[in-house]
Amino acid sequence: TKSTSTTATAPAATTNDNNTVNLLTTFIRLLDTADIEAHVSDDILQSMWDKWTMLATLAGATCLMKATLGEIVSTKYGSNFVQTLFRECCAVAHAEGITVSNEAMFQRLTSDRQSIIKASMCRDMEGGGPTEADHVLGDLILRAAHHNIATPTLSIAYARLEIYEAQRQQVAGAAVGT
Repeated sequence: TKSTSTTATAPAATTNDNNTVNLLTTFIRLLDTADIEAHVSDDILQSMWDKWTMLATLAGATCLMKATLGEIVSTKYGSNFVQTLFRECCAVAHAEGITVSNEAMFQRLTSDRQSIIKASMCRDMEGGGPTEADHVLGDLILRAAHHNIATPTLSIAYARLEIYEAQRQQVAGAAVGT
């Protein structure tokens, strides 16, 4: 059992590229010694979109609600809210040519009312630190707009993070001025 849930995904090498295969094998062994779960992906774009849709959903939900996933899905409409976020993220992926493949895992996560999962972005907010809102949520929203896809729930979560970042900058500016 690994001590972290971080997964590093490396692109698969062609079978004719022994140097790359050896390098990836060595790299994965090093990650394993650091208790980081890693594997070689046969389709790096699929792996990246699977991770991105999951991360954006979890970050959007836990940052907006300032709660764990279990606390959110334990409410009357929480599970529907999280599923709506996930569907919006998947719609963007689909428009980009990717069918998200982690839906079964997502359904298991969102049915666990005891889940203590909270996005690291939410923990960043709790600690007063910067977030990756522009990269994780903002970029998805830009891609959605490019494809004329409505993402109202994702946009609300992003607006919350924009407010947080503005308030954080205001506090930092006030601290410099004192």
